[in-house]
Amino acid sequence: GAMALVSHLVPPPTDADYDRALDVAQDYLFSLGITGWQDAIVGEVNGRPDNLQAYMRGDADGRLKARVVGALWWDRGRGLEQVPEHVARREEGAGRKFRATSIKIMQDGVAENFTGAMTSPYLDACGCQTANAGLSFVDPAVLREAVVAAKGLAHWLSTAVPLALLAPVLGLMLNLDLAAYPPLVATMLIGT
Repeated sequence: GAMALVSHLVPPPTDADYDRALDVAQDYLFSLGITGWQDAIVGEVNGRPDNLQAYMRGDADGRLKARVVGALWWDRGRGLEQVPEHVARREEGAGRKFRATSIKIMQDGVAENFTGAMTSPYLDACGCQTANAGLSFVDPAVLREAVVAAKGLAHWLSTAVPLALLAPVLGLMLNLDLAAYPPLVATMLIGT
């Protein structure tokens, strides 16, 4: 877009720039009574450097007072290799005040300018059907695989792994024979 025409003329922001921007934005939001927000784009996008570390620095040194939830940006020019990267970034982005808990996939445009993906074509000003049903930035097959992989991995890490780790403790409480522990843990990891 238009940003690409001039972005190379602007010096890249420094860590100090990001830290100051976070402080100024937070102070402004607090002045409006807003004590938490969701950042819909955490990551490198449109030539702008990743902002995750600014949040993590603010969280670590106590400057971040608000509760912030971040959505990790899905690069639509890449594929499923991003899923494990986002899982790692989710762990990296787990602080006291900031948490990266979701992935933002910009799938389509917006209805107002007829770029939002629709199941039926848009109508023109006279009410006649057009050939335009909007845009789809991520191939539907890749989108389906990405969502299934991300949700499956997130479920496994948040549910199955803790259950597998707790199973031996529960086994102790129930006087499970020691020889049963290896099959118990293996079954929990494989079965979940």
